[in-house]
Amino acid sequence: MTGTPTTTIYLATRAGLFRFQAGTLALLGGENEPVTALASLPGGRVLAATRGGKVLRAEPDGAVARLAHAPVDEPFVSFLGLPHAGRGALLLAATSRG
Repeated sequence: MTGTPTTTIYLATRAGLFRFQAGTLALLGGENEPVTALASLPGGRVLAATRGGKVLRAEPDGAVARLAHAPVDEPFVSFLGLPHAGRGALLLAATSRG
């Protein structure tokens, strides 16, 4: 039996990272902390950065892993995920200083 595809929308907000799926809005991470950057990764995963320097990876099932703090003194403001042959994705990140 094949299920119908479900559209998933990730939202980077001042209140954290949210996912809208099947008519339900759920907070995934970064509670009460603005999300400053968001990038799509292979396999339906999403990478998010918060103003406080957290880097989060959301899985398609809604699980969230905190990867690390940003290795710079200010939060990331932009992510760009590019396909990288045989290695998933190449991620470029920027701060307000470049």
